[in-house]
Amino acid sequence: MNKIFAVINWLAVLVMWSSAASVYLNPNTFSRFTALLGLGFPVTVAAVLLLLLLSALLKLRAGFIPLFGLIACIGSLRDYCPVNFSSPPPKGCLKVMSYNCMAYNNWALTPDEKEFECMRFMCSQECHVVAIQEATTRNAKDVEIRDASIKRYGYHYDDMLIGAGVVGVLSRFPIVKKQLISHSECNGLAAFYLEMPKNDTLIVVNVHLESQRLSTDDRSLYSHISRHPEEMDDMKGGVRTLLSKLSVSSIERAKQTDALTHFIDSVKGHKILVMGDFNDTPISYAHHAVCSRLTDTFRATGNGIGRSFAKDRIYVRIDHVFCSDHWRPFAANIDSGVHFSDHYPFTVWLKPQ
Repeated sequence: MNKIFAVINWLAVLVMWSSAASVYLNPNTFSRFTALLGLGFPVTVAAVLLLLLLSALLKLRAGFIPLFGLIACIGSLRDYCPVNFSSPPPKGCLKVMSYNCMAYNNWALTPDEKEFECMRFMCSQECHVVAIQEATTRNAKDVEIRDASIKRYGYHYDDMLIGAGVVGVLSRFPIVKKQLISHSECNGLAAFYLEMPKNDTLIVVNVHLESQRLSTDDRSLYSHISRHPEEMDDMKGGVRTLLSKLSVSSIERAKQTDALTHFIDSVKGHKILVMGDFNDTPISYAHHAVCSRLTDTFRATGNGIGRSFAKDRIYVRIDHVFCSDHWRPFAANIDSGVHFSDHYPFTVWLKPQ
């Protein structure tokens, strides 16, 4: 019994380690399906935890195997679900936000019809910098409404077309330059240069990496499977399509990630923030590539999974904020009480150091 259980434990641990190690594999260099290993990380962790619990209940000596596996995987566990002591922001911090606003809540207006509801929310948070994804407008009237809010709250604003999408930056500081880094048909990333006090410059890279391109039916299928996993065999065709879409999109994200890391390396030593919708979890090539160069503010000061995608039963953090070592992050938070978009806003305070 002990030997059989030990083999099962080792197999589960090895699968979990493989999932965690997938962040080192570029989907462009290796198989695109390596990205699926990272997406499966929480499932593998749950399996190892279950085996640990069974070992404890049955008083089996093999219980040390899942425990050892989890301890060896602590770095990935902290990436995915960090636990930190409360860290209230001290005085003198920069407050920043990243928000995929879904076209300003699909252009929904406030009751007085003078502002977009979503824009009023962002401006009222008193952030120094807000990186906005999906900042699209339909016509000149939308631009007029948006710009009136920006002027009313005393912000500077600039944006850039990336493929068919738009990324923008709200800033208390003048935006003196912008630069396209990479784009695909609908997604990409751009750098905005902010003029700080004392002739300093802050580079804000606004990121919206390639979407998973899941249709409403795809998300419904995922939601159904998550509630009824026993029915997966009856939906093999749909599951294959879903997995194929998830893996194909990872190739384009990897290309965009390589362009992003090349840019980060080219401005090494400068103050930089990388913020936005990565469309990838913390266990991914994209996240790891940036995290190896900059500080993941949620890992450093956030707590829990930090769900940032607000649709269906997809409980993942795909929005991230990274900072250079010029800053110490405090109180990273994803506000699940804000429902203007299919994403939740990510805020964090940064103390100069």
